[in-house]
Amino acid sequence: EIAQVHAGDIEVLNKLGFLYLSNLLRVKRALEYFDASLRLKHDQPEIIYLVGRLKTQYLEKLKPVWE
Repeated sequence: EIAQVHAGDIEVLNKLGFLYLSNLLRVKRALEYFDASLRLKHDQPEIIYLVGRLKTQYLEKLKPVWE
């Protein structure tokens, strides 16, 4: 898998995050890549903003399917 080969490359992780977010519409998976990127380099204002928005605007509004 690409993410395993390039686990230390924030550019690859961010591109994978955008792929999952924009093309595949898989927000939770995209967040995994963005979070991994931020763990490697904290100073990424655009990614920090995007992750914050996704978590507050999207994930917090999801309801578990069993409710």
